[in-house]
Amino acid sequence: MATDDERLDQIKEWWKEYRWAIVGGTALGISAIGGWTGWSEYSRIQQESASALYQDVSIAVVQSDYEAVLTAAEQLLDEHGSTGYAGKALLLMARASYEHGDSGQARRYLQQAMSEATEEATVHVARIRLAKLMIAEREYQEALNLLDVDEQQGFDSYYLELQGDAYHALGMDKQAHEAYLGSIDALRPGSQYEQILALKLNETLSE
Repeated sequence: MATDDERLDQIKEWWKEYRWAIVGGTALGISAIGGWTGWSEYSRIQQESASALYQDVSIAVVQSDYEAVLTAAEQLLDEHGSTGYAGKALLLMARASYEHGDSGQARRYLQQAMSEATEEATVHVARIRLAKLMIAEREYQEALNLLDVDEQQGFDSYYLELQGDAYHALGMDKQAHEAYLGSIDALRPGSQYEQILALKLNETLSE
């Protein structure tokens, strides 16, 4: 059995052989932690900057300042296009364009949001608003084609209501009736919007 002195000698030899690997590994770990902290701080700053620009866009929309909307939104897209705020800004740009009388540009912004937004909820909102615009411009079948998606992720009631609107406009009241029923079933319990859907449902029975 090794004596205490022999164990001490073994530890010293082991340390001589492996100390640089241990020190290097520790330094690498500290560097990695520092790098992660730096990246987290950078991401936080980016998010805060994007949030501030998005607030500028929102205020400009409320004030009906179309040029200010485009200026702030374009800066946001240019500097923070990978954040969730970019897709939301495109939705506001579409709204501002439509209110400015340019439905064609509104469509392009909505289509861009559908293809570039990083958040699925934003993609669904863009698709729903584009479908509404199509229905308003009597492009009923085009709207139905756009709304024909498998994954609706909690937006089922919106999709079904618009499908009902398009079917009803096409004179396909049986399909509209089924869509409105499905929209009502997909509502959250106690939703006051059920009254509006019930009126639409009744229209498919009375005509």
